[in-house]
Amino acid sequence: MYLSRVEVNMKNRALLQGLAVPHFLHAAIESCFKGPRQRNLWRLDNIGEKYYLLIISQEETDFSPLKEKYGFDDGEPVEQTVSLNKLFEKLDTGQKWRFRLCANPTKSKKIEGSRARGKVYAVKPSEVKQWLIDRANRNGFSVSMDSFDVLTSGWKYFYKGNKSKNMRVSLYTVTYEGILEITDVELFKEVLTKGIGRGKAYGCGMLTIAR
Repeated sequence: MYLSRVEVNMKNRALLQGLAVPHFLHAAIESCFKGPRQRNLWRLDNIGEKYYLLIISQEETDFSPLKEKYGFDDGEPVEQTVSLNKLFEKLDTGQKWRFRLCANPTKSKKIEGSRARGKVYAVKPSEVKQWLIDRANRNGFSVSMDSFDVLTSGWKYFYKGNKSKNMRVSLYTVTYEGILEITDVELFKEVLTKGIGRGKAYGCGMLTIAR
């Protein structure tokens, strides 16, 4: 597994249009890999005043298609790719790591008399921290109410589909940051590679960690 990033210019009009309709950007990201579609995780992140596109994938990322479409390349070495395997070797139960996660926190409500999972709703603002605490317990790590913060939250609206059939998408996103503790190494490795929650095609679900 690999974690790749490329610095992006947030003044680039084509990029801003791609971010406004996230599935277009996701399609461009998938074009950076050969073979069958893998549903790679991605996220737009910022460090200070700089913005980066992060991608977690099974193959190394070839950013050429993205550069051609969105003009990321300004002639400087702005790409970086690291193997996650070395990180995985360092992970152990009880370790504490700083984390960041952009997620689409949702819950489902069952329809009376139906066996189906039910309709999916965004959680209430008052429930976003508890949502992560509950998901953490299923994914090999733990957090407490006072060990992390909500950096940003809000709704994104866009249309998905072709000209003859457009579907309006409403996406609630929350960015979390704080300290987590590993409770199950194998489950934790899985969540680092597969993500948390829904909305992965739209830049949600990627959990990243740092010392």
